[in-house]
Amino acid sequence: MRWTRGSVGAVAMLTATLVLMLVGITVGFESFNGKGFVARIVIYPIEVWDDVNHLVNWFLLMWGVGLLVFATPGSVRSRPVLAVFTVGALGALLAVGWEVGEWYVFLQGWVEDVGLYQDTIGDQVLGTSGAFVAGLLVLWWRRRAADVLAP
Repeated sequence: MRWTRGSVGAVAMLTATLVLMLVGITVGFESFNGKGFVARIVIYPIEVWDDVNHLVNWFLLMWGVGLLVFATPGSVRSRPVLAVFTVGALGALLAVGWEVGEWYVFLQGWVEDVGLYQDTIGDQVLGTSGAFVAGLLVLWWRRRAADVLAP
């Protein structure tokens, strides 16, 4: 596989996000005073904001992953449905893993009381939906590139 600037950037962004998540979990919120965490804690209980974030974040994440996995226009040509379902299924699996992690954090009492966390299934559905839409976009994106490159 040849690494392009885009793929290096995507991997760097994913790595940075994972590092920030680990720091946020292990260090605690006190270390992040003045960094917008208070605003996020205030706005996230608003149901619509939380739902939109789950849908859009998983869409963006899986669009990037899909472009990395299906790196060439020819990679979706022979089995287009497989490309959509691969991105969607990977997104669904990751969304479930993310929600299990949230559930564990909430049970530990690190962020919220257990009684406040009731939207796990909805978050998983939104994350999976965003991933499948990303799979469709990857398919369209690669087919469009193939049409442009065709003589």
